[in-house]
Order: sequence, then structure tokens, then C-alpha cells
Amino acid sequence: MLMFFLPIHVLWAENYFISSVDGNDMFNGLSINSPYKTIEKINQLDLMPGDTVFLKSGEKYYGTIEIESGGNSLNPIVITSYGTGELPLISGAKTVSNFEDQGGLISKIKTAQVYALFVNDQFILPARYPADNYLYFDGGGRNFMVDDIIDKMKYDLVNSTIRMRIKNWSYENKKVTKVSADTVFFDRNLWSNNYEKYTCDAGGGYFFNTNKQLIKDD
Repeated sequence: MLMFFLPIHVLWAENYFISSVDGNDMFNGLSINSPYKTIEKINQLDLMPGDTVFLKSGEKYYGTIEIESGGNSLNPIVITSYGTGELPLISGAKTVSNFEDQGGLISKIKTAQVYALFVNDQFILPARYPADNYLYFDGGGRNFMVDDIIDKMKYDLVNSTIRMRIKNWSYENKKVTKVSADTVFFDRNLWSNNYEKYTCDAGGGYFFNTNKQLIKDD
């Protein structure tokens, strides 16, 4: 008796369509005539092996596609495009609507930590100290740095972002959680692997930003 083993393909796989221009997250997303609008809607789907997500060409999408389920070699989960024109562009930025306009001068963002801000696709430079160039570590460890200038600064640095050049090839961003005299503590340790653990060695460069108190550099 001969037996044949043939690849099994999922017959009930779904195709989902998304258009940032013509879509609506209240649609069913199952055809080009009823596409979803946002990546957030795609992230709410329980994608299965063999499913395909089509993003309309020539359009821009905000957010990050997060797929928590998995496909396999025979039935992958596919992210691709449909329509004509340039490939769809996915921006990791998130649209922010919960902000406070403070006299048109600055806005207070009430969301996750901000690393870059765009208004009408134009980059807005966050408040920064110093206004240009770097300050330099006197020393430090994996989750803190020391610099005698900190004790002389009048700014409240807690919740600001410290951007550090740890090595010539390594830049890291951390949230400031505590300041004590000349020492600044971060929310997370610096990068490490099985062979090396980075620390804030003397001479490394850094600056602060994303804190509204740093908007004016004296």
C-alpha cells in the first residue's frame, strides 16, 4: 500500500485589509471595500497561521504591528501590500490626542515617555540641557551616573530622559528616576550580554531632555 503525505494548508485563513485613508475600524476588514483604518485594529486580531494582512499602497500608517500568535513554514502570517503606488509606510510614532495646550508655547504630553515629537510631520526639538554638545560623566555604574555639575543644577531632572554615549558605538536612553547630590539614577540598567556589562565610565557624554523645565537653558 502506498501512502502519500502532502503539505496541509489552512483552508480557512483570512485576508484582512487596512487603509489609513478610506478605512474604518468599524468595518469588517475582510475586503478592499471594507478595510480597517488603523494598525491598532490589526493588533486586536487573533491572527492565525495562513492569515494575511494587506496594507494599501501609497499610504502612511502610525503605530507598531504586534503579532502575538505565530504562523509556521507552510502557513506563515503575512504582512504585505495591495493596490498600486509606493509601498505603504509604517511609522512607529503614535498619534497623541490627550495633551494640554499651554498658551501655544508648550504642550504637556500625557502618555508614555516621549523620545521624538512630530507636529504635521515636522520634527519638534525637545527641551534640552545643555542646549548643544554634551556633559561628561565623572563616573558611575550600570543604573546611575555621577557628575559634580548635577549638584549645582537648578532643574528638576526626575522623569526627564538622559541620553548617553556610553561607547563610540553605543548610545542609550534612560528615564531619570532619582537625583541625589551629584548622582543621577535611571529606570533600567545599561546594555549587557554574556561577555560585557556597560557602565557609565568617566569621560562618557550625556545630555538631558523631554522635561518641560529644560525648555529654557540659562
